[in-house]
Amino acid sequence: MSGWTHTTASSQHSQDSFSKENMQTNNNDRRNDNRKREAVTYTDYNIFKGNVRLVGEGEKPMVMDRDDAIELAKSRGMNLVQIAYNKADSPRSTCRIMDYSKFKYDQKKREKEAKRRQRESMCEVKEIKFSLRIDDGDRNTKLRKVRELLENGDKVKLTVRLIRREMAHVDLALETMNGILLELADVAEVDQRTSFEGNTLSYTVKRKK
Repeated sequence: MSGWTHTTASSQHSQDSFSKENMQTNNNDRRNDNRKREAVTYTDYNIFKGNVRLVGEGEKPMVMDRDDAIELAKSRGMNLVQIAYNKADSPRSTCRIMDYSKFKYDQKKREKEAKRRQRESMCEVKEIKFSLRIDDGDRNTKLRKVRELLENGDKVKLTVRLIRREMAHVDLALETMNGILLELADVAEVDQRTSFEGNTLSYTVKRKK
């Protein structure tokens, strides 16, 4: 009976070792796949040696030696940048002369802006309601909540609701809203103004840049 137990434990140990090795191999494969997917841009002397197809220098592409193209780029204070590569073509490399540092800077700037817009489009809009008769304690609590939401990246819809006879005092709703905006001026800016909808005035604010 003890021999059977020993054999089973050894078998389990072998299976565990195999599973760990297999998981490690899969992780390495995934990392290698990620490296393969990373875009690499070749510039100047990193470009395949020989003739290159140069575009952007006239109506038609021109073929010239890579080193001559690099010298032409240097004379303008720029870089020769490979924008396409096809092993079956001759020449293999299609290149353009450009300021590569500026290109990378502008590209990162565009990517950052795109991410910012994506975050803004995905952020939730939370509603915080105020009234003309709200007391100072409740008002301050709601203002703190607005600040918390803005810090979290959410947009906040501020509403001032008029009840019954208050509808005759639209100017007071505007005055109340302006007071709220003034108290939040250090952290918020208006994203959208909305005129009265029924008995409710609303403004949407976002975190100040």
